[in-house]
Amino acid sequence: MQGLGALLTPGPLAERLTTGLVLGNRNVGLVWSAMGAAVSPMTALFFAATQFPIYMTPRLIEMLVRRGRKEKASQ
Repeated sequence: MQGLGALLTPGPLAERLTTGLVLGNRNVGLVWSAMGAAVSPMTALFFAATQFPIYMTPRLIEMLVRRGRKEKASQ
């Protein structure tokens, strides 16, 4: 969803990547907290693994935008 949102949204790269980020992230943390103590350890591990990209993607987007700006400035 993130990739499609970024590809199909018009505008500058930073806006497209931000839109893709918003479209691609689901609120898994809310589901996890609503399940409470009923979550098995394996399910908790799954939910933790799905949270990792949510926190890493903004950093990757920042790196892509900086690279794009450097390439644009050097042309």
